Amino acid sequence: MIDNDSTRATEDLRSFLQSHRPIDERERVSIAAFLDQLDRLAEPFSEDADPFHVTASALVVGRRGVILHRHKRLGIWIQPGGHIDPGESLSDGVIREVLEETGLATTHFSGHPTIVHVDVHPAPKGHTHLDVRLLLRGPDADPTPPAGESPDVAWLSFEDALARADSGLAGVLGALLQGPILRPATIGDVRGVAECYIESSNQALPKVIRAHTDDEIRDWIQAELIPGGGVVVARHPLGFVAGYAATSRGWLRHLFVDPAWQGRGVGTALLQWVKGAQPEGFSLWTFQQNQRARSFYEFHGFRAVEETDGSGNEERVPDVRYHWAGNFPIASVSSVE
Repeated sequence: MIDNDSTRATEDLRSFLQSHRPIDERERVSIAAFLDQLDRLAEPFSEDADPFHVTASALVVGRRGVILHRHKRLGIWIQPGGHIDPGESLSDGVIREVLEETGLATTHFSGHPTIVHVDVHPAPKGHTHLDVRLLLRGPDADPTPPAGESPDVAWLSFEDALARADSGLAGVLGALLQGPILRPATIGDVRGVAECYIESSNQALPKVIRAHTDDEIRDWIQAELIPGGGVVVARHPLGFVAGYAATSRGWLRHLFVDPAWQGRGVGTALLQWVKGAQPEGFSLWTFQQNQRARSFYEFHGFRAVEETDGSGNEERVPDVRYHWAGNFPIASVSSVE
């Protein structure tokens, strides 16, 4: 889907459609119609070659929710997107369309193009759009649609977006509201885990200078963290990583939730999994200035037992050790005090 060559892009798209599990009956019908048209169309990505053609749109998600805009002609709230320019890939085209319609510079969620939905529907000028919906990450910024585009662009909660959406969009928004599934991490989760780590760290502690570059973090997660075991991911049914936890005996090493899915129970689900795996209790470190993390752990029964000046961590930032006494607190108190 990232190749500019039309033949390769068509085959990639066909392969996705053949393996994709529809979220509802509408998407099942759309997939069948989409595949029929791919078999027929000589230039499926061309707006001018045939009334049926492939378009790309985006579910732009972020800390504030999801971006929708009111279509100028149709008057309905929809996701940004549009036609693919000649020689342009779907992954590049959707980024451009979002920028043109909302003024927001976005990136692909989990660090690579992720298709979450397709829909076939009538469009203006007698056209029929074979629409591919990709998941994008939006910045923590207000939309600034340029002149000529719909001025009604807004960040909405997933619930509010679902309430405004038409039938063509409601299915995928409803799917995004589903909770993730917890399972052991595999090497296929590397990019999602790395993206979760990087984005969550940037959002929680924007002024802390990390000791490693993004590429070094990705390499370490691939070469050491996931192969070393003890990592569980909260993977959404639509295929992306919403959060993860990494443990070793007696320790919670990482617990990160993607900013777009914070406040939706993902962190609590991961922490409960860790407690179930280590019922005798465990410790963790977090930075003293990370008040959100500290409040989260204290709410879930952790107690601060040690503070340092940060000289022992790579970032040289004051930290604090928390301990959960486990399901047998009387037996474990002496080892903590």
